[in-house]
Amino acid sequence: MKINQNLKARLYKFYDENIDKGKSFVANHFLAEGCSRSTIYRHIRSRESGKQLERKKGSGRIPIISTPKNRARIAKMFNHKMKGSLRKAAKKFKCSHETIRGILQKMKKPILCYKRKKRPNRTPVQRLVARPKCKRLLQTYRDSDFILDDESYFTLSNSTLSGNDTYYSNDRTLTPDDVKHHDKSKYEPKVLVWLAIST
Repeated sequence: MKINQNLKARLYKFYDENIDKGKSFVANHFLAEGCSRSTIYRHIRSRESGKQLERKKGSGRIPIISTPKNRARIAKMFNHKMKGSLRKAAKKFKCSHETIRGILQKMKKPILCYKRKKRPNRTPVQRLVARPKCKRLLQTYRDSDFILDDESYFTLSNSTLSGNDTYYSNDRTLTPDDVKHHDKSKYEPKVLVWLAIST
């Protein structure tokens, strides 16, 4: 923005000093610097229409949605809240959800969306003793090697996989039984997968 403003100031000054030589002369001078043709002519048109270099405060469009009062209300709806809905807020203020998102992001201190993180459900006492326990474990077993292991059981029919427990039909009465139903014995054969990781 500052670079664009510097270009605008230089172009206004150069245009005023060389107004008798025409717009092409001014444009060619700044094109040689590598400026965009559309940008140059946009600033020339602005100067011809009598616009000043500095934008007059309050000369823009009067805000309808993003008023100070509405911004405060929107901030109150979302800030430090868990179940904020952009679409519900947009419906309330009669605008698009992207407008609400833009208002939140352009606050003095932007209100952004974050994913909630998982953490162990511990009591205050458990949280207090966690660090000393970890320190004690480190000091006691500093020179030891640890082996981590886990095991899981998988059925041979793959019925536990989410993609294998559905079927499609336009008339369920005509669907064969072996498609509709999964025969499950009380002690279904399973495969044990055991995994161990060492240093």
